[in-house]
Amino acid sequence: MGMFDYVKCEVSLPDGHQGDFQTKSFDNNMDTYTIKSNGILEMTSWRIEKIDGQEFPTFPEDADMWERIEGFRKVTKKVEETNPVDFHGVFEFYNTDSIYQAKFTDGKLNKITQVEVDANPDN
Repeated sequence: MGMFDYVKCEVSLPDGHQGDFQTKSFDNNMDTYTIKSNGILEMTSWRIEKIDGQEFPTFPEDADMWERIEGFRKVTKKVEETNPVDFHGVFEFYNTDSIYQAKFTDGKLNKITQVEVDANPDN
């Protein structure tokens, strides 16, 4: 299975499907790529930062994993950053039912096509 990135699509898909998708066409950092309604591709990435003025906790040696996680959650925050992606090429995204290919030229969506999936790959 491995890591992947998320895809959100604000434009109509060929089969009318809506929802969340995944892709392995980029860096697989669990970032979110959004195909905006205006055809621009955006990437939202995130990182964890320490909250200013907070100190990282110390734990006894016998502290369990959940106690440690909760301690770090109290002094850190999730920071998201969204930027346009000047993508040129085709990337594939999918869910459990469908596979699509999105073609971009100089950062602008040209078209999205649905990939035909062979229902009986052994024949």
